[in-house]
Amino acid sequence: MCGVAGLINFDGRPVGQELELMSNALRHRGPDQHGVWRHMHASQAIGLAHRRLSIHDLSVAGQQPMFSHGEKWIVTYNGELYNEHALAERLYATYGVSMRTACDTEVLLEAIAHQGAEAIRDFNGIFAFAAYDLTRGELLLARDAFGVKPLYLWRSADRRSMAFASEVKAFLALPAFTRSVDPGALASFLAQGYVGPERSLMVDVTSVALGQILRVDATGKLAELFRVSPLANTKRDARINLDDAAEWLLPHFEAAVTRQRASDVPLALWQSGGVDSALINAASGSPRPRALTVGNSHADFNESNEASAICEQLGTPMEVIHLEDSSEAAGTVFSDLVWHMDGELADSSALAVKKLSAATKRHATVVLSGDGADELFGGYATYQATRLAGRFGRAIPAQLSQPISRWLLGRTGSAVSRYPTLEFAGRFIRGLSQGHLAHAEWRRYAMPRDLERLTGSTNSEALRGYRAAIDAARIGDPAGGPAARGRASDIGYYLPGDMLMKVDRMSMAHGLEARVPFLDLEFVTRVAEVAAQTRLPHRGQTKPLLRRMLAKYGLPATITQRKKTGFNVPLAAELRSTYRGVLTQLLIDGDYVEPHLRVDHVRLLARQHLAGTANHAYLLWTLMTFAQWRMHLGR
Repeated sequence: MCGVAGLINFDGRPVGQELELMSNALRHRGPDQHGVWRHMHASQAIGLAHRRLSIHDLSVAGQQPMFSHGEKWIVTYNGELYNEHALAERLYATYGVSMRTACDTEVLLEAIAHQGAEAIRDFNGIFAFAAYDLTRGELLLARDAFGVKPLYLWRSADRRSMAFASEVKAFLALPAFTRSVDPGALASFLAQGYVGPERSLMVDVTSVALGQILRVDATGKLAELFRVSPLANTKRDARINLDDAAEWLLPHFEAAVTRQRASDVPLALWQSGGVDSALINAASGSPRPRALTVGNSHADFNESNEASAICEQLGTPMEVIHLEDSSEAAGTVFSDLVWHMDGELADSSALAVKKLSAATKRHATVVLSGDGADELFGGYATYQATRLAGRFGRAIPAQLSQPISRWLLGRTGSAVSRYPTLEFAGRFIRGLSQGHLAHAEWRRYAMPRDLERLTGSTNSEALRGYRAAIDAARIGDPAGGPAARGRASDIGYYLPGDMLMKVDRMSMAHGLEARVPFLDLEFVTRVAEVAAQTRLPHRGQTKPLLRRMLAKYGLPATITQRKKTGFNVPLAAELRSTYRGVLTQLLIDGDYVEPHLRVDHVRLLARQHLAGTANHAYLLWTLMTFAQWRMHLGR
């Protein structure tokens, strides 16, 4: 993995020192090599920059920006192609192209040089890149189908300049970048803890969409060429029997893990106490990579014992990283966390992933992660709740469900368990009256009443992106039920907007490449051939197919039938202890949220939580993230 950046001035102004400054902001993503290239094409001035994390062909031959044979194209690329050898063989057989390096970068670039943007349809990998056609003066921007790798785009208000980068912070180097917060994006951020996969918290910044291929011509005109879908051209629902499906699918998953183990540097895996990472561990073969997990002193959030049991059964070397063990002050940890997230994600489990990434880097430069399994195989409890809401929700009118929900949520008090009963009940009842949109409501951080008190507006569009994703799934699969639509919307919205962003930013903050075998495109096409009723929750059990696949390795039921937990942290308790001082500094003593939010209500929420009279943990973490990012921006 790497960091990419670029700047284009369409009025002929030369690209200057700001390109190096953009690259410097991304040095953590690629600590091994650094390259910058500048060029003039008619009245267009362009510069590309690259920060390399060396994974394949560790020599200088793999340095970027890289020219194609004949030097008609140049690329700055972040990612991995898992079918690079098949693509290279095709290029040789069809065009006589022999590779000069052992880098997938060269394979990707030669495929585009010979086949154009259409070549991207055949890429199985995770990527975000910019390829420039020196003959036409056109730039090609691309992002992988699941949005594993980030790519942001900024345009100046006068449209004379355009820039792209792996992270928003790179744009802070540009004099014309206004550092202004988008009010609509802020409302979405407060409501759900992230801004969404196609936008940014900052004005004039957007994200290249999942699977989107864009072309920028020499005049600055931006056009979408096409989008690559992870489920395009796949057969549907061909296999029904659970045992048969598990027997058939397991070799395809093992092949995906084998593809993603390919590396010229050491590789590790992240092991939780759950099925997803256990299956990656089991499918890794021999020798098994080192496994790492997070443990903490709060028993309800500690999975290290279960993770250790899995590794003992499989004979995998194991290391437990304790969340509380840190020589850094809480304020420093939080400030660093927000900086690497660009203030756009307030998922507190990033604390665990941050800690895990730092520890993993001591042993490896590549790590395998279980992200994507819950979305593909229905691992979240919300899917079952959505099914119930679809059946019975309209029987309870909003005039009744909303007051009951507010009453229950207002009585969570000092609860610090993973799933406080009153909060769980309050959220469930709130979503009941929302029908097919209930799934988005259950993922809320800020409730409508708090949003109105914080911003002075009802912000009825705060969940617009999530709801649009659910509606799109409804249109795309009219026969699918509410749970299937919730799952589809999560693949296109929640997964890239939250989960994958968290893993990318925290791993790359430590120069660590995270790979996601469950999102291997060849494997995903096989998953789509299994009937939904086979791979999705059944009779209260989540991910029955993955559990059956895992059982084929001889693991006991205590492992294969264990309920999902995840890398959560005891946030409510942490805000009253470890992060009490940070919360107080940012939200009570400071006024960093002004003028965007009403500081009096922010302080009220903070004081209620610290006093134990209410549990506002998720919303407060979001408010703290925004306040800290405003500090980084210099307000």
